Amino acid sequence: MSKADSEGKITRIQLCGAKGCCPTVEIHHGSDKVVITDDDGGKVTLTKEQWREALAKVNVDA
Repeated sequence: MSKADSEGKITRIQLCGAKGCCPTVEIHHGSDKVVITDDDGGKVTLTKEQWREALAKVNVDA
């Protein structure tokens, strides 16, 4: 599920998978960051360039 905040500055995407796991990805449009949050509240902050590089290296069709 993808959802933008009321001002359109952050897009949140829930990546719900098996066994109720629902990490989220927040794309911050006003800055150069993408934040991934796991179910336990752990966070990883990437630059948008790091995010693009990670996506390019992942084979999503596997």
